[in-house]
Amino acid sequence: MSGAAIALIVLAVVAVVGFGGCLLCVGGAAFIGSQHEATVNCERATFGSVTCTVIHTKGGGAAEVCWDMKLVCNAGILSQARACQTVVEKGFTTKFVPSSSFPNSSLCGPFATMSVENVSAKSP
Repeated sequence: MSGAAIALIVLAVVAVVGFGGCLLCVGGAAFIGSQHEATVNCERATFGSVTCTVIHTKGGGAAEVCWDMKLVCNAGILSQARACQTVVEKGFTTKFVPSSSFPNSSLCGPFATMSVENVSAKSP
């Protein structure tokens, strides 16, 4: 199966609660015809940073999981960052993404929403 033919199923859930803040944002991916599946769960950390938990759900051996995080600030400013993390077979790990990884983070202030998108998993 060619790379272009691999189907990617992405689940993205954004939970927005009072005071204009996203407390928990979840994304997951499954590659049909691939060796690995993984989910990525991200939540707001301190000062505009994000902490993500990467969970290996299917496949033999470790996987390199990558994903995009898209923040929309209260002022309407958009800021995006990409992160990758290797996770062991059937294991989980966390990835801290500092606010400095997000362009415009100094202009952003509190973010209103966050989504996890474009999750991919492959052998490292």
